[in-house]
Amino acid sequence: MRSCTYTYYPGCALHSSAKEYDISTRLVREESGIKLREIDGWNYCGASSAHSTSHLLSVDLPARELQTTEQMRLPLMTGSAMYFSRLKYAVYELADRANLDLVKKLLSKDDFELPVLYFTQLLGHVLGFSSKQLLLNKHFTNPLPILRERGLA
Repeated sequence: MRSCTYTYYPGCALHSSAKEYDISTRLVREESGIKLREIDGWNYCGASSAHSTSHLLSVDLPARELQTTEQMRLPLMTGSAMYFSRLKYAVYELADRANLDLVKKLLSKDDFELPVLYFTQLLGHVLGFSSKQLLLNKHFTNPLPILRERGLA
């Protein structure tokens, strides 16, 4: 098994109503040699309601986490399917120049190239499964070049 470090977005549910899932994620990653650095000052990603309230909020809230993670120069991992979905949605939406221009005004950011991995994908990577088996090539942003550049693949 490979040892590697990722940023971790626990989100509000994993710190409250789904705390046991956060605990089990942390225990499994500890046994697997995965090091996690929780995002300092993470904010609500909009998973429960932003998408039904405002398109801008549905992109901007998770984009803030992407921006912070990119500054940490580590791939992002989350253990929640909801958060994974919102973060991947933001990456997808930010590929559209109009959405990027809108969010850029709020974040002062020109582009986002960041792998966002779900916990089970990360675990599979650490256990030695191939990128093809893990469907990493199906991501909106191909994580492999960035993971290789950082010595994680």
